[in-house]
Amino acid sequence: MTDSTIDSGLIYLQEGRFGQPDSQLGVPKDGFLGSDHHNVATAKYPERTVIRVYCDGTAQHTDGEAGGKKGYAEFTYLKAGADNVSCAAKTLCLQESVGDWTTVTPDASTVLHKTGRGLMGAVAISAVTNSYYGWFWTGGVCPIGYVSALSGNYKTDSTVDEGAMMIQTLSALESLGFSIAASLGEVFVGYSCSADAE
Repeated sequence: MTDSTIDSGLIYLQEGRFGQPDSQLGVPKDGFLGSDHHNVATAKYPERTVIRVYCDGTAQHTDGEAGGKKGYAEFTYLKAGADNVSCAAKTLCLQESVGDWTTVTPDASTVLHKTGRGLMGAVAISAVTNSYYGWFWTGGVCPIGYVSALSGNYKTDSTVDEGAMMIQTLSALESLGFSIAASLGEVFVGYSCSADAE
């Protein structure tokens, strides 16, 4: 089975998986990619801080498709793992180790998937240096109005249909993508609104 893709406008991540949003916080200084708080060696926010924003649907997808989806989205402040697999925008990540609910990694050889811990799945919004802190998309519609680099295709294992999705290892070595949840024992991270491109 070959890998496939799904468009950002067809993805909805389950909200609330990292806790309740801080109602006192709005969009950070210079946006979620601001250099004084994103991809930094010293955390500027408490880990697992959640900020909820509204997406008005006017942002354009990079492929020229009509504007993004209307709805709420969540960003969570997390630490990138210490492994040697780097993050980039749209990279899927899972928690790095048992008991650590604040550190995520895209390393498919170390992440915990299909073990009941997949709920910690997050999407990197840019490159994040190993062991640095930054914002990750963790809930709601794809917030391309706040981070345009999140627009476009996301990797799947070609099984995704409309319904609950989990994060799974793809056929490519050390690569994570979306997969359809096949049983109640597989913890899902969100939903797809349509089948993937395969």
